[in-house]
Amino acid sequence: MPEDKLVCSHCRVPFARPHRLGRLPSYCSVACRSEAHRTPAASSAAADVSSRIGKSVQTKTRALARAAAGPSYESALTKLARCRSIQQDLSDLMTTLSRQALYQERASLDDIARALGLSADEVRAGMEATKATARRQRPESARSQRDADCVPAQHRLGRALSHLQRRDGRSVRALARALDISPSYLSLILLGQRIPPWDRIARIVQACGGRPDDLHGLWERARGLQFADKTRDQYQQSLQAMLRGLHVAACETDLKELTAASPLLRARQVRAMLHGAPNGPALAEWPAVSALARALHADVYEVRRLWCGAFDT
Repeated sequence: MPEDKLVCSHCRVPFARPHRLGRLPSYCSVACRSEAHRTPAASSAAADVSSRIGKSVQTKTRALARAAAGPSYESALTKLARCRSIQQDLSDLMTTLSRQALYQERASLDDIARALGLSADEVRAGMEATKATARRQRPESARSQRDADCVPAQHRLGRALSHLQRRDGRSVRALARALDISPSYLSLILLGQRIPPWDRIARIVQACGGRPDDLHGLWERARGLQFADKTRDQYQQSLQAMLRGLHVAACETDLKELTAASPLLRARQVRAMLHGAPNGPALAEWPAVSALARALHADVYEVRRLWCGAFDT
């Protein structure tokens, strides 16, 4: 290679030496230099991303295999949507691994292209397209996360209790009289501004004709408690109870509205998740459980922890 042609230490792309005098530059641009300086700190994060995508592929593939192997609640169109989701995850995983190979292992584009059976130009174009898509989607993702975070756990519990009180038909004053507490204190509980001990929450739920177990998970999150270790059966029961509690907090949204929120949801399947057997096939399908949690505006990561304890092997 001529002396005035150098190879960027970060992107491995040849570039012309900008000045005849002075020290030889290691990077082709300021952007490459900045990204290279961030690479050591980002390497563990990149490994974590590839690990999470890999686990997602594993979970979705197992769920699709179960759905395709025998009778299920899902239509062929829903299974096709699953295939598309797996395909997208695989594409993201290939892009992540390609960037790891390029920036961390110092592989060339030709090496990556040979591993993928593509040309170097196709690899470069694919990585640039993925980066551009991520930039376009970042505001949407950030906004969605803000929307999910805008309902604190204590307010979600308050919404559930307030819905039960309205469904019961009694006024706050009449319900407080029946519970032998002050109306102002009950109002603060229903607004999510006070989180009393569980026995008092359970009394309120029972007085309104609800099921205390359905709101126990919401109460745990409102109190900032971590989920305790459980047996698989207990995790399955807690998962279903959490979904029912979230449904109550969402004012028991109609099934038609829930199924309209995602192509992965069907009315029969949602009924089975909320009211069927806790160890049934409906709850064993994470994509459907995740879709229901999102339709209920829940923290999907908390629901995921329960689902992993209940069904992940």
